[in-house]
Amino acid sequence: MDRHTSANWASGHTIEDAVLDILIPTCNRPAELAVTLAGLAAQEGPVFRLVLSDQSDGPPAWEHPPAASLLRVLRAQGTAVELHRHMPRRGLAEHRHFVLERARADKVLFLDDDIWLEPGALARMSDALDELGCGFVGMAPQGLSFLDDRRPDQTGTFTPWQGPVTPSASVPARRLLSAGRCTAQPT
Repeated sequence: MDRHTSANWASGHTIEDAVLDILIPTCNRPAELAVTLAGLAAQEGPVFRLVLSDQSDGPPAWEHPPAASLLRVLRAQGTAVELHRHMPRRGLAEHRHFVLERARADKVLFLDDDIWLEPGALARMSDALDELGCGFVGMAPQGLSFLDDRRPDQTGTFTPWQGPVTPSASVPARRLLSAGRCTAQPT
């Protein structure tokens, strides 16, 4: 099924053969979550399943109209969506562990609730895992509000990687994609 052709959306068919799980922990950020979901709806592949967990003080972010609309789009495209309320709050690391426990695919993407993935980003990260045989691929978010902020002292010593990427000796249980930053969350 072509998930981007609206002619197929009314079928109500959920694509069951997801090759990766996208894990999003969120808390009190409904507008930011809607932007993140919009980026996911624009991805052409690979097929993914969404696991969304909310720890908001009030109603979960997915009940806010923009986020609810985008969840309907994702479901119409055939994306399996799993929603959880995970309380009480015990910090971001515990929340990420909670969503990781719900992953079923060999590949997972931890996605911060305020990251918009440009079209094609998901496919590039997934392809990199497969082609390079590695267990982790990351993609740094770009803060568009800082596009004109030049810091030569932070970019002057860049040295490109020489040769092929080689996997480490450990064997991970899951192969990880990352498109966010590590942040602390108050408990």
